[in-house]
Amino acid sequence: MKLENEHILLREPVIADAPFIPKNLDTVAFRFVPLPQPHSKKDSIEWIQKVRKENRNKRTYQFVIVDKKTKQLVGGMGLHHMSKINNKCEMGYLIYNKLRKKGIGFQAGQLVLELAFRKLKLNKVSLQIDIKNKASQALARKLGFFREGRLKQEYFRNGKYYDAFIYSIFKRDWKQ
Repeated sequence: MKLENEHILLREPVIADAPFIPKNLDTVAFRFVPLPQPHSKKDSIEWIQKVRKENRNKRTYQFVIVDKKTKQLVGGMGLHHMSKINNKCEMGYLIYNKLRKKGIGFQAGQLVLELAFRKLKLNKVSLQIDIKNKASQALARKLGFFREGRLKQEYFRNGKYYDAFIYSIFKRDWKQ
């Protein structure tokens, strides 16, 4: 499955993407996203194989984001923790360091929300965001998400526990 607009393409990751993923991760990515550290090409291959299997089984809809002009990977975004019974899922995203704050996350988010609400007919999409990740919170609000609450000690990274905010958007509130 592919999602695209004029500037970006969201597609399933392929093994050929593996060398590029570790090169683009930075301390922000490791702080806010559950990735093995250091992240190797082998880790990326394992992640890609897992994602492709979960995508085939419709347990996730995970994509890499490609800049159409440069053909380079610029991040990743997807839907996971799918609940058909409750018509909801969680969303996650990561935009590579040099490309943050250029509108890529917003454009990709619009495409993924369209998939969630139009094609998959979901009612609710949620995000868990580290309380210190201000950029991710700003993107969530820009996409129309609202903050529902706080999860105490939700993440364990580098020997510490971190709290997370829950952001959600309902189909009825989604600006198409």
